[in-house]
Amino acid sequence: MMPPALLQALNEEQARFGPFAGRVRWFEEITSTNDVALAAAEAGEDEGLVVLANRQTQGRGRLGRTWASVAGAGVYMSLLLRPSTAVMPLLTLTAGVAVADGIEAATGLSVALKWPNDACVRYGAGWKKLAGLLAEAGDTGTRRPYTVIGIGINVTGAACPPDI
Repeated sequence: MMPPALLQALNEEQARFGPFAGRVRWFEEITSTNDVALAAAEAGEDEGLVVLANRQTQGRGRLGRTWASVAGAGVYMSLLLRPSTAVMPLLTLTAGVAVADGIEAATGLSVALKWPNDACVRYGAGWKKLAGLLAEAGDTGTRRPYTVIGIGINVTGAACPPDI
């Protein structure tokens, strides 16, 4: 029998994290967290999978752009969601607001969203990108639509190559 304190802690975690509780897959190095989450979605994985990596070798952003994913310099993750089709168009904006709010809560920085998927802060006379989001949607053919939200957050200066 599970100790009551442990059972209570697990129930509280489940209530707080919902379908994401206990659904994290960690990789030291991976091509792209979105690649793994997309493959899982196509294989029928339920909503709530979180894929995290210390480094991505083929991280990507919108329009096929490269997302630099230096080991230990950022947060690189993807979430598998299976929302109703009515909600799908709102996911990138909703995730962007959540990322901006999280960065603000953790750092005290004032974060602005640059439509549709960049979280930025004022830096000198301009803006500096702190995070980017990439939503990729599909349907497994079984009427189980999904969206994978990829999130990259630059935590240290090393996350940005010199040419950026």
